[in-house]
Amino acid sequence: MHAQVDVDELQEPLVLDLTLPAEVSSAKSRRIRSGVVAAENAFRYESLVYDAIDRTVGTPQYVREPGSGIDATLSTPEGTIGIVIKFATHASSIKRVIPVGFLRGEVDAVLVIANRSPGNFLRDSILGSRPEETVRWANPSDDMSIARAVHNLRREMRLLGK
Repeated sequence: MHAQVDVDELQEPLVLDLTLPAEVSSAKSRRIRSGVVAAENAFRYESLVYDAIDRTVGTPQYVREPGSGIDATLSTPEGTIGIVIKFATHASSIKRVIPVGFLRGEVDAVLVIANRSPGNFLRDSILGSRPEETVRWANPSDDMSIARAVHNLRREMRLLGK
């Protein structure tokens, strides 16, 4: 036997109450806004660093390979420098990195540039004798730190015969 279906009942809109409690909604909203702002700041920082590199030592080439750990490269007569750009909202969120592109031999040296004092990003035991520099860049007054680091990397590559 078939049940009778009231066609008028099927045409009424279904209304669901998906309202979250204010404290949950507010906290989630803050986290989302915070994440968006951090991403925007990181993108802006990366753009400013590219400009600083271009101003001081040459035009960087963007790396389009996700997961390589390298954001850009800088070609020099001595070899290719892989550039890793790190932006952190607080110092403890800056982590050590081991750029996969470096391990695969795609670059001869690595320059890590961070907005906060980064400490030691790269592990010497993994990188062996290949050159690596880490600098803090916060604004154009720090441009010379990039220039010095690139100069040091070029000198080290020359000494290693890269």
